[in-house]
Amino acid sequence: MHPTTLAYKPPNPEVVGLIKELGGRRTEIVRILRALHVEHGQLTPQLISEVARELKMPASLVYGIATFYSMLTTP
Repeated sequence: MHPTTLAYKPPNPEVVGLIKELGGRRTEIVRILRALHVEHGQLTPQLISEVARELKMPASLVYGIATFYSMLTTP
């Protein structure tokens, strides 16, 4: 196991605030991803991981949603 695997990373306050502002529910995932996309220009793996973490969803599911919709771009 890599030594930094278990390192604690505090949540991104921007992502946490946005999720709370939009209701904090999994059903708002597309709105959350869209808002982050507008703000950042693309959805980075870090942003996708943060959203997954805050919504308690697998990152692979959030990535799948982000890549499904043509209005969202990922690197």
